[in-house]
Amino acid sequence: MPVDRRSFSHTSALAGLAAHVFPPTAFATPSKSVKPAPMMPAPDFVETNGITMAVYEKGSGPAIVFCHGFPELAFSWRHQIDAVAAAGYHALTPDQRGYGLTGGPEDPSQYDRQIFCDDLAGLLDANRIDKAVFCGHDWGGVVVWAMGRLH
Repeated sequence: MPVDRRSFSHTSALAGLAAHVFPPTAFATPSKSVKPAPMMPAPDFVETNGITMAVYEKGSGPAIVFCHGFPELAFSWRHQIDAVAAAGYHALTPDQRGYGLTGGPEDPSQYDRQIFCDDLAGLLDANRIDKAVFCGHDWGGVVVWAMGRLH
C-alpha cells in the first residue's frame, strides 16, 4: 500500500510500517492467551479515548508514566517500576493501545501519535493527575516526544 509524503509525515514511520506488516488486529484482538505481566503489580483498567487501557501502577507521589516500545509491553519497565516507587514516585506503566491487555480498534488509522498521546492524556484524567513526567523507549519515545507538543 503506497504512502504519500503528507500521510507519511503525519503518522510515524514505525506505526505505518507496523500497520502494514503486522495488521493491528494481530495485537488488538482480545485473546485468552494474553496474561497480566509477571513481576508487575496487578493491572488496573482505565477507560480512555474509546479503549480500555491496562495500567500497572506502584507507589505514590509525583507521577511518572513509562511508555514501552514496539513490539514491547509494560513489562519492559519491570525493573524501573519498583525503583521509581521506592524513590517516592507514582509509577504508571500502561500497555499502550492494541498491546497486551489494552484494547484497540482494527482500523490502522487509529494508531498514530496524536491518538496514542490522547490515550495517555486520558490516562492522567482518569487518575485525576494534573501533570506527570513521561519516559519512553523506542516507539514509546516517539509518543513521549509528541506529548509536549500535543498536550
